[in-house]
Amino acid sequence: MKTSNPRTGEHDFEFAASTREAITQTADRLRQMQPAWEAMGPEARAGVLMGLAGAIEAAAPQIATALSIDTGRTVISWIEVQACVGNLRGWAVRGPQLFEALPKGSVPSVMPGVEYATYY
Repeated sequence: MKTSNPRTGEHDFEFAASTREAITQTADRLRQMQPAWEAMGPEARAGVLMGLAGAIEAAAPQIATALSIDTGRTVISWIEVQACVGNLRGWAVRGPQLFEALPKGSVPSVMPGVEYATYY
């Protein structure tokens, strides 16, 4: 597939579209990896998000330039990259706190003898 620069109309990039099979294989692989991700716990997952934020921040000039070429929005591209970094860091800090605040154990229902238990 060819892409066009929105400012010039010229073709500036070409890529191979993923096949349905490749997408299915990737989704299956990610589903298989999910239990290990969950087993890491909120703090370790937050560390991974912080690492991703740092990697994006380190590559911010290249990412923002590519976004700008692709969209024609130079200033907004920089804002989007910085917002992504900020969101990742914010959720990495907040996520473990949110998990800690979740109710634990069973909760009685309005029916005598029936309780609800949520597993996160």
